[in-house]
Amino acid sequence: MGLGKIDAILKRYSKTIREVEIGSYWYRRILHACGGPLIVGLFILADESWMLALKTYGAPIIFVMIVGMDALRLKGVLPQQMFYGMREYEQKRPMGVTYFAIAALTLFMLAQYKLIPQSIAITCLLCGCLVDPAMGEARQAKGRCFGMPVGFLLAFILFFVLGFEWYIALFGAFLVMAGESVKSWLIDDDLLIQMLPAVGLIIAWKAGLRMPPDPVVPIPLPPWAYINMDELPAVGIALAVAIVVLFAVGFAYYGIRHVNKGISATKSMLPLTLFLMITPLFVGLIFLLGWPNVPHPTTHVYLGMIMLISAVTVDFATVRDMIRKTKMV
Repeated sequence: MGLGKIDAILKRYSKTIREVEIGSYWYRRILHACGGPLIVGLFILADESWMLALKTYGAPIIFVMIVGMDALRLKGVLPQQMFYGMREYEQKRPMGVTYFAIAALTLFMLAQYKLIPQSIAITCLLCGCLVDPAMGEARQAKGRCFGMPVGFLLAFILFFVLGFEWYIALFGAFLVMAGESVKSWLIDDDLLIQMLPAVGLIIAWKAGLRMPPDPVVPIPLPPWAYINMDELPAVGIALAVAIVVLFAVGFAYYGIRHVNKGISATKSMLPLTLFLMITPLFVGLIFLLGWPNVPHPTTHVYLGMIMLISAVTVDFATVRDMIRKTKMV
């Protein structure tokens, strides 16, 4: 084999690796930024009929699916290529996405079942979705000494604008930084940055400190979408489960399609990536515009602004760097 042919092969593989690095880097960032609006958006779904079944059964099913699929990957049953965006060091341990999902869905279920204040769940969830990636970008740009103060400031602002007293906001921001500071092979900061402040605030709440009222009030279902669960319980539950399974199958399909069809992983994941880029914009607009009889309109506006700013920022950076073909990892 001549040197010219070897050089051509190396260039082709270098281009492929660079594309995967760019795509997977921003895919992880998009998952972070999209996770918040998607899960917070579940709180606006009606607490009645099949929507209640979707929230009650859907979150535990997704929880089991994500943890189960990652366990099957570690056992070698599912191929590593199926899990797009995975870092190299995650090949022999649970993925960061799994840790993120465990924390986020746990907080959602605790709030949905009225075991903890909704305000704690939503704010800590947004810390994982917004503060963590923003801090990562700041750390990459200017170093750890710059990234940590930026993360602390963002966390404090997030807690404060969503209704927490200033001293509780400081406490929450400190716990967010503590969760981000822990570096362990076994436990990922995607879990700790959400759960550590949540545990601290739950202890403070149980001790008698006042937490903000529930910031999100569900929108009632229109009459045409209502199903009487007393008369047709199986229909409502089946509909809720079908939505969850369809969503999970979509992730799995796009994760493995590039292996079967011989196209790059980044291009294979493009439809799903676009969905994750666009959905937070719609959810943020819903919160920003509000709806009648919202008891805390200012909080809704803040939530909408936070979601839109984060989504637009990540979407813009993703498109810019994919166009530039700049190595980001």
